[in-house]
Amino acid sequence: NIESLDANGAGGHVRVQGKLGEVASLAALSGWQGQAQLRGINPALVHSQLAPARLDGELQASASNQAITFDTTLQPSGPQPARSPLQGLRLRTASAKGQWASGWLRLQSLDIQTDDARLQGQIDLQLADLAARGQLQLSLPGADAKVSGQLGPQEGQGDLTLQVTDAARATRWSARLPEAPQLLAQTEVQGNADATLHWQGGWQGLVSGRGAETALQLNLKVPRMDIRAQGDTAAQSMGLRDFAAELSGPASAMALTAAGTLSHGTRRAQVQAQALGGRSGSGGWQAAVNRLRIQAQDSLHPGPWTLNLRRALTLQWQAHASGSVLTSSAAEADLTGPLPGTATLAWQPIRWSQGARTEFTSKGTLRGLGLPWLDLLGDAQLANLGLSGDMLFDADWDLSSTDTLTLHAALVRRSGDIRVQTDSQATPTLVGTSTPTINAGVKDARITLDADGDNLRAAVVWDSERAGNAQAALSTRITRGAAGWDWPADAALSATVRASLPQVGVWSVLAPPGWRMRGTLEANMALSGTRRAPQWSGTLQADDLGLRSVVDGIEFGNGRLRASVKGQRLEIAEFSLQGAGGAAGGQLSAKGFALWLPDGTGANPALTKLRIELDATATALRVSARADRRLVVSGTMQARLENARLAITGALKADQALFVLPDETAPSLGSDVVVKSRQPANSAVPQPAASAGTDAFKAPESDDASANRGQTRLIPGGLATPATKVVTELAITLDLGPDFRIQGRGISTRLAGTLQLRSTAGANDAPRLTGEVRTIQGSYKAYGQQLDIEQGVLRFIGAYDNPALDILAIRPNLSQRVGVQITGTALAPRVRLYSEPELAEAEKLAWLVLGRSGANGGAEAAVLQQAALALLGRNGQGAAGGIASRLGLDELSFAGKSIKADGTTTSGATVTLGKRLSRNFYVAYERSLAGTLGTFSIFYDLSQRFTLRARTGEQSAVDLIFTYSYD
Repeated sequence: NIESLDANGAGGHVRVQGKLGEVASLAALSGWQGQAQLRGINPALVHSQLAPARLDGELQASASNQAITFDTTLQPSGPQPARSPLQGLRLRTASAKGQWASGWLRLQSLDIQTDDARLQGQIDLQLADLAARGQLQLSLPGADAKVSGQLGPQEGQGDLTLQVTDAARATRWSARLPEAPQLLAQTEVQGNADATLHWQGGWQGLVSGRGAETALQLNLKVPRMDIRAQGDTAAQSMGLRDFAAELSGPASAMALTAAGTLSHGTRRAQVQAQALGGRSGSGGWQAAVNRLRIQAQDSLHPGPWTLNLRRALTLQWQAHASGSVLTSSAAEADLTGPLPGTATLAWQPIRWSQGARTEFTSKGTLRGLGLPWLDLLGDAQLANLGLSGDMLFDADWDLSSTDTLTLHAALVRRSGDIRVQTDSQATPTLVGTSTPTINAGVKDARITLDADGDNLRAAVVWDSERAGNAQAALSTRITRGAAGWDWPADAALSATVRASLPQVGVWSVLAPPGWRMRGTLEANMALSGTRRAPQWSGTLQADDLGLRSVVDGIEFGNGRLRASVKGQRLEIAEFSLQGAGGAAGGQLSAKGFALWLPDGTGANPALTKLRIELDATATALRVSARADRRLVVSGTMQARLENARLAITGALKADQALFVLPDETAPSLGSDVVVKSRQPANSAVPQPAASAGTDAFKAPESDDASANRGQTRLIPGGLATPATKVVTELAITLDLGPDFRIQGRGISTRLAGTLQLRSTAGANDAPRLTGEVRTIQGSYKAYGQQLDIEQGVLRFIGAYDNPALDILAIRPNLSQRVGVQITGTALAPRVRLYSEPELAEAEKLAWLVLGRSGANGGAEAAVLQQAALALLGRNGQGAAGGIASRLGLDELSFAGKSIKADGTTTSGATVTLGKRLSRNFYVAYERSLAGTLGTFSIFYDLSQRFTLRARTGEQSAVDLIFTYSYD
């Protein structure tokens, strides 16, 4: 008898009590019983392969009749050690009651509970033969599972059911499990699914093919499931809708049927498949795809696109000691798109093997590929690029990759033609209109790629009657390394490019949407050197270059380019463009060079290798010729890019400008509206990584690339990605010149002054604008009156959109100086009525609206009416002002019975229409609503105090009016 045995160890404390009866041998499993209490025990300190934890528990056990009966309970003991699996599992209690006898572990009762999940049931396990029987039920957040039956090496039968009601909660819970894949924590899953599985037979018949065959019956239904990487937007998720799959039959001949819809961003594909397969007699796996139909649709492109398997495809996979082999049979598939016609994809047997070396062979053809299929290669549709037609292509390939690479691939025009935009009337395509096009008259179009050992060759041929011709050929060397085929940095290059493009609208594919480009191009280029240090030589010539945007009123033409390339230097000897109207539109000329330096240092080593210098001169260049936006400029500009620093300097002067401000601006979204793109601008397209066992084709990193991994690469002929940063410096002088005019919204004036546009290298702020702009001989219409701008100054002290205002507009030809004064800033202006000497606000308003004091008679009602109309109306015009402007009038007013300035009295309510024909000449028509005749008056201001009036109607007279104001 052991009444009490206390021991400290394994990071905790153990207390044992027990009893040992009379036995024939101490090894006999009978005649003893005992119990133990555990406090703070760490299993990792008991055995190195056990996970660290801190546990409390109780154990009761007894042995009799060659069997051990036990009853145990465990629970966590306070905070768990670092990296303990119990931290994520959040275990509450675990209990098991059972017996160990004859090699079987029989758990009569198993119950494991965490904060939010529970596993319970009963199960018998035989560890020697890996056999089990019993039933278990698991309940966790977002999912429930139940399994019952038996499974052994040779026989078994049972059922498994899984119901996922909330995949997001179930995934988050599973990510907390010990040894859970890190991918679970980095993936967001939403949706629901149901699955049922019935098996008949042992696990050896399924895994190794030995013994009796195992039959399966699997049913899977996924009404909705969305999967995306952590941090991705909803548009970047992979979606599965209405998916159903059924797998049934013995392991050697299982039948699979599946159907559902896959989606990613704007793309959606409906998949239907039927296949037979299973284990082969040689221990491998085989499958026969009898039916496969994929119908894809992209909301940004016409569709749908359909792939339909015409002939059954068989697959075989065989594993052996030295590797594995995957082979497929010959097969054919039809490809159809939104336009008439069917493309046929056919391939001969394919073989891929992996062992001491990787081998791959494939050969096939693609017949009848139409132009619409090229839409799938880019974001822009061919129709938007001005290309259309019925051209068909054929393609073929023959690839064998072993110790050496043998490849022939070609894409060749078979028949048909394309239509391209002509250079005449090359305007943006509008709704309901079409741009003139012509047939290109294509004679030959092909792309070929050949490889023989380590020699790689590529060629492009384009020959047409009206869309020019081009030939390009490239040869280089590749090598095979441990990770696959590489393009070494010291690989020799040899290439030639010859192109002659006529005057057609194909240049517009290079222009932004809504813009059109034209011109002829002659290119003769040669390339030598290595991939690390390419050496170019040749010439570029372009004539009759043109750029046009009808919407913006921009049109340049009669352009000319002469450039040469030598080594890694592009020399622009001549570049010129004329503004709208030919020679009368002025000219823009530029020259300079671009140089790719042999080496670079800094945070962006690739970008620092690029050096550019450009000098441009504008001579009376008509930048915009739109009726409401005319601008002619002269001046010089210089641009320098060196060591990733771009400096732009120069001075521009407006020779003539006219900007007409619209009365109504286009509707725009409020500041509280946020529009999210389907794909973020800074999202990167994932590139497949090459593993050690695959035949990947890649270009190795240069020495400086590995040290700056994650920075954007910029190579000759390549483009900088958004990660590349260029520090910009601006120093530009803007002179408004002698004829810079602004009209609209009640203002008509000439502007003069000089502005400085500056930005500092490295600063993240917007460029600063400094200087002063003055109004000259300007007028402003406010409160129904035409005011002279006596003082108008806009002072820019940094922000381009918030200058300081100092504006004073005075009503002319009055004995009292009254008007409107505007101060403050453009974003926070302060507007007030002005008078000299200072008057009451009501008096200022009366003088401004009526041209006389409000105390001269009973005209207070008219003053209030005019002021109310002016203040309540848009742009200071009021409702009547808006109606008058639409009728082409300057005055539309209503008045009741009142005393006029000449002493006469109106007989009742009257309506007055007025129009100022010049600065001093004004006509008006007044009609009483109670009378039958009206009065037509002509006013001519002789001076500030004398006005000549002629009138006819109810009264006809010619008057000379003298005005003198006094208090």
